[in-house]
Amino acid sequence: MKINPFMIAVPAALLLLKGGSVIYNASRLNFYVAKLVPRLQGITPVIDIYIGVQNPTNGTFTIQSAAGKVYVNENYLGDLSSFSLTSVKPNAQTFFVCTLRMSLVGLASEVYNAISEGLSTVTFNLKFNGTVNVNYVPVPVALGYRII
Repeated sequence: MKINPFMIAVPAALLLLKGGSVIYNASRLNFYVAKLVPRLQGITPVIDIYIGVQNPTNGTFTIQSAAGKVYVNENYLGDLSSFSLTSVKPNAQTFFVCTLRMSLVGLASEVYNAISEGLSTVTFNLKFNGTVNVNYVPVPVALGYRII
């Protein structure tokens, strides 16, 4: 049986168009930090970060996972992750929880800097750089959050 090149090219083009459509629409989602809840997990300090997701499109999205690195004032603080499914309905907003597992060295460094500079003058600028898996497509996300 001879394979017609269109038998491969047409499905591949349709798959690329569908992937491009998902990437375009997923890039229109608005992510923001809604709330921080610190706690201990054994002896490891963790922060549950509630991420708000606003969907201004007519499509429903499913967030499969999120993972990345968190920095405070440009210093590595820890790893952020979430692996629970979250449905984002059309023209709505929802929240999903990510867990930040802090590096004890990074945390100690920030505490030392805060004490040495004087607590009244310190601001903490949290930055997240990572990937959110939306409808099986990895979408790069960068978030910022200022404390104090």
